[in-house]
Formats: sequence, structure tokens, C-alpha cells
Amino acid sequence: MTSSLDVTPENFVRTVHMLYHDQDATRKKIPSEWLLNVQSSLYAWSLADQLIRMNENSEVTCLSAQILRHKIQHNFDELPVEHCKALCDSLLDHLSRIELTRNTTVRIQLAVTTADLALQYVGWEKPVEDVVEKLKTSSEHMLTLLEFLTALPEEKSTNCSNELRVIDENLDKAQNYTRIYTNLIESILECLVDGRQLDLSDLSCLHLLLYPLEHTDYEVVQSTLYTWYHLGELIQTNNQFIIDKVKSYMDKLVDVLCTQCKLDPDHLAIPPETDEKSSKNNGTSNSDLIEFRYRVQCFIEDTIYITEFIFYLFQKDV
Repeated sequence: MTSSLDVTPENFVRTVHMLYHDQDATRKKIPSEWLLNVQSSLYAWSLADQLIRMNENSEVTCLSAQILRHKIQHNFDELPVEHCKALCDSLLDHLSRIELTRNTTVRIQLAVTTADLALQYVGWEKPVEDVVEKLKTSSEHMLTLLEFLTALPEEKSTNCSNELRVIDENLDKAQNYTRIYTNLIESILECLVDGRQLDLSDLSCLHLLLYPLEHTDYEVVQSTLYTWYHLGELIQTNNQFIIDKVKSYMDKLVDVLCTQCKLDPDHLAIPPETDEKSSKNNGTSNSDLIEFRYRVQCFIEDTIYITEFIFYLFQKDV
């Protein structure tokens, strides 16, 4: 067990030096075990942040960022709620320090650590906007910003669909993930469909807007529609090249939305036509579904030049 007296910046720096530069493999076990004990302790939160700020050398700074990332991913419940905002502010400061981010390995670790915090900390309402605001002051920050925007979807891409299903009972967390995804896409949407581009960037990020559609709550699903609307507005109807690129994502969206709009087998009648105002005033248990179906109808009508919905109906034999 590591005591608080042992866990000092000086001891950490000394131990990291032993780990990386001692040629004796047997002796390397000692610093390795000590660092693992530090990582599992409560002291790791403040120590890692302090060491990143000190920036003693790239080895220490990079390992400190790795430890902080591990704590965020696996022990986030250890961090008191009142300390989350301070950690958020601290990571934003680290990202904006050019002397830190000039080192590629350190830059990547800090970007990924910040992305993990954005996904874990529900109270961070606009992580993408905050990072952009912090880094837009200098062209030297552009690589750091790109690392963050790349890391954010990658940290969730492998299993976020499953996680959204698992956390159905946690609406706040699902909405937080969805807000992060929509904020991310909104921040780069114009770049993706910029008419001055000869080709589009990688559109795989649009998959992030499909993940929330698998959630069972209509509020989560509806919160993505504005971004899809915005995408449709940016695409000119005479730009067939861009439409062809986006169409597969829109087709998947329509497919999922139509599945979400299906009535339960025991439903005895088709819900009446309604508008948004009347659906909100509807006190029946079906009011959410009625409003959702109406919004989906409006969306499909407004984007039919992309989705060619009539062909979808024939293909699905609807």
C-alpha cells in the first residue's frame, strides 16, 4: 500500500526515471509496482494533474496523463462532484499550453483524456464548444483540436451503441452522450459539406448521430433531428455529388425512424393527425408517440430530395 508521504512529485519523477532508464529488468519491477499502486490510490487525481502542470519531462507528463485517463475511465466515481468542474478547467488549460502539446505523444494523451472526461462528466454541457473556444486563439492549437475531435468519437465508437441501450434507465446520461455527439457534428458540419471542397472528408463521424436512435426514449432520438435538418439545409438540391455521399447515412436514419414510429401490435387505431402544439397538450399516454411521428413525418417531407422516400416505401413494401 502506498502512503500519502510516499506519493510526492519528486518520488514520482524519480520512479519514472528508474522505470524507463534502469537496464536491470529485475529492478524495473519495483518502480512498476509503485506506479501501479499510485494509479489505484486517491492521491493519483491531484498528483497526475500537478505533474502535467509541472511538465518535468515528456515521460513524466505522458505517464501522468495516462494515469489521469485511467482514473477517469475506471474510477470516475471516486472524484467528488464538486471537483469535476475544476478537473475540466484544468484539462482545458493543459490543452492550451503549447509547450505541452508540441510533444505528439503528450498531445494525444491529453486530447484523449479530455475526450474521456467529456463522455463521463454529465455536468460538462458543451465540451466541444468549450474546447474549440479555448483553442481557437492560435493556429498552433489546430493539431490539438484535431486530436480531440478525432478522439471523442473513437473513444465511444466501438461500444457506444451498446452502452446507450444499457443506460436506457439513465436518461440524463443518454442525453449527455447525445448532446456531445450532436455538438461535435455541428462543429464540423459545414466543413463536411463545404461546396468549395473537391471531396468530402471522412463522413464516418455521422454514425455518431445514428447511435442515439437506438435509445427507447423519444426525447433522446428527437434531440438529433435538428442536426440532421441542418445537414439537409447545407446540402443544395443540385449538388448530386454531396447528396450521393450523404444518402447512405440518411437512408439508415429513415430506416431507424420508421422502426421507431411503429405502433404496438395491440394498438387498435391509427393515431389522429396532429400538430406539435396539440400533441403537447394531449394528455393521453400516446401523446409522445403522436408528436414523435409528426416530427418524423415533417423531417422526411423536408429531406425527401435526399432520401427518395418513395423508393424506400417500395423497397420495404410499406
